[in-house]
Amino acid sequence: MSQDLRVIYNGADITKAVVDFRAGTQTFHYNVGEYLYIGSVMPFNNLFFEAQPHNNNAAVASVDMWFGQQWTPAVDLRDGTNGMANTGRLSWATDRLKGWDREETSEDVTGLSAFKVYWKYWARLSWSANFSNGTTLKYIGQKFSEDSVLYTYYPDLNNTDILTGFAAGKANWNDQHYMAAERIIADLKKGDIVISSSQIMDWTQYEEASCHKVAEIVYKAFGQPYSDQLKRARDDYTAAMNVKYPLIDVTGNGSPDPIERCLSTNFMTR
Repeated sequence: MSQDLRVIYNGADITKAVVDFRAGTQTFHYNVGEYLYIGSVMPFNNLFFEAQPHNNNAAVASVDMWFGQQWTPAVDLRDGTNGMANTGRLSWATDRLKGWDREETSEDVTGLSAFKVYWKYWARLSWSANFSNGTTLKYIGQKFSEDSVLYTYYPDLNNTDILTGFAAGKANWNDQHYMAAERIIADLKKGDIVISSSQIMDWTQYEEASCHKVAEIVYKAFGQPYSDQLKRARDDYTAAMNVKYPLIDVTGNGSPDPIERCLSTNFMTR
């Protein structure tokens, strides 16, 4: 389970249920006036959400960040979930005249006084309408690729026999995409590129690497007959991870500054 995030909703810490895709699901009967609180060791400007079943009621998302001892609205909000009507990504930006504050304890954060979570940056999410009954959160975190992109690199994986040969009844590689994201984040940490996944400002830069890692996971599971494909996927992953401009939030302000757009990073070797 990721140690980067803490998630609190309706008076309960639901971190374990939603930041580990293996852990199950969390019922999310959201009502107007409630908040989903997310804390991180670093500021962040995006998160991937999987809701299953989805929300069937039209709802507009809002994001606030804790700054200056109060909640401050984010700007440039883009909701790829369409109010949790589908799986996707929420992203936003910090108001250029404001920022983030890290609180020593969540006891000092409005709405979180009942908890003792230390040294986190906090955001809260809300929506303009109640969610439909049965809406369930499966995952909050990072995911860098989808099957549609994976198949452009590895069309052989778009095969029912391959899928069901991997696991009975399997219809997609969704879990392997989550596993690939975990591996990418672990490698970024190992290479001293990030201390938290929250520092990844542009998730699209890891899309290709994620596809290669998914393929590596799959080919490895099939053993010796796929050793050549495994080696190619592993080599291509290493090459793709040598990103010249990774847009990592080095300054820790939750925004990709011009200087960070110019940083050059090569950290993996074959």
